[in-house]
Amino acid sequence: MTEPQQAAPDSPQPILQGSVSAECDAPTQAQHMDQQRPNETLATELHFELLKQYAWLSSAICGGLVLLIQTKLIEAGKDVYIALAIFGLSVLSSILGQDYMVDSLLKGKNVFQVAKQLARIRFFSVFAIGIGSGYLVAGLFLFT
Repeated sequence: MTEPQQAAPDSPQPILQGSVSAECDAPTQAQHMDQQRPNETLATELHFELLKQYAWLSSAICGGLVLLIQTKLIEAGKDVYIALAIFGLSVLSSILGQDYMVDSLLKGKNVFQVAKQLARIRFFSVFAIGIGSGYLVAGLFLFT
């Protein structure tokens, strides 16, 4: 008597005729969402990294100004304090932007729903870096 042969675990299972499989149909909503997630994840990481870099750049400029003041290469006057305050606003807006993004994601929104607000926050942060740098350079070198 011969024993029935069992299919190897790695071999594909035969498809029964007349059965309908979900994998054969058009992509389901879950499969479509899986295709969208890498773009959403990438966009989220890029927004967060940009805000982090703007905060880092502003705080590095503030640290450089403090170092220049301590070494007495520049004089601590009204122009320096105003520039430091503007750089501080840039850091604050970047951190608040990160917090807003995380809070929105925790509420179930995706990054594309809050992208316009994040773009405004990023614009303000970069604008503050530019205004602070311009004010500092103008105050230290042009009007002394």
